[in-house]
Amino acid sequence: MGGYGGAIGIGFELAREAIARGAAAVSLIDIADCSKAVLALRDEAADGVSAVFRAKIASFKADVSNFDEISKAIADCEAAQGPLDIIIANAGIGPCGMFLEEAGVAHWEKVMRINFMGVVCTLKAALPGMVSRNKGRVIVTNSSGGFMGAAGISAYCGSKFAVRGFLDSLRLELIHTDVCVHMACPGFVNTTMIRQAQKEAVARYTWRGVERGQYVIGSPDTGGNMLIGSSLAASSARYYPASLEFFLAPLFVLLHTIIRRAVEASTRKVLTAAELQLPLSSAKSDAMGSKDE
Repeated sequence: MGGYGGAIGIGFELAREAIARGAAAVSLIDIADCSKAVLALRDEAADGVSAVFRAKIASFKADVSNFDEISKAIADCEAAQGPLDIIIANAGIGPCGMFLEEAGVAHWEKVMRINFMGVVCTLKAALPGMVSRNKGRVIVTNSSGGFMGAAGISAYCGSKFAVRGFLDSLRLELIHTDVCVHMACPGFVNTTMIRQAQKEAVARYTWRGVERGQYVIGSPDTGGNMLIGSSLAASSARYYPASLEFFLAPLFVLLHTIIRRAVEASTRKVLTAAELQLPLSSAKSDAMGSKDE
């Protein structure tokens, strides 16, 4: 298993929860020093907090937005820990600033480089091995900000919308393999300040969603899930008179689900009809329903 942005916050808790659920080996990769995070995991295991803390833990340093660096880190990780079964792309930043008050576009370039290209580079480096083995799970920490914008974080939301579009497409490209894609979308949180219990709740909720085979994994709070669902509805319903929006919104959520499933089914048929040879064909008709061995 690999985790990025794993030194602190949700990334660290995802790694910790993975160990609690029986992961044999966990690697943390971050641009920051992960040594304290690794020691914290090892100390917890030594203190006997959990009997299942028997994982082999390692850390590697890399800038996830630099393809050469992340490729080397993943190669080093696999050399030390074995082939990746799960990859977690978690690194992200969320600085605030009103669009018209910002000088230049350097702020935007940095956010897009880390939040979006960091995911692209990480998966570009990790996926070939997974697809060649026809086994694996991709978990990307996105955000409810990828479903609805908010004033003052336009760069952040723009990057998260980009991640969502990329994963929607990537998931279809992998539909004939047993490599599953999961997009975790917790609500807006400041991971340097969020209470420990909240971080742990996000990690547990995410892993439960992965185990259930969910693509979009919402937030442990009802409000976050309502935001995601309502934004999908509002994106369509807002084009109609306000008097109809209340009645149309639930219908559009249902319609979105039907269309998404129809696109998945159509994609499978097209690939089959054209006898398109992806790196490895799945023995199962629905990759999202597969489970780790």
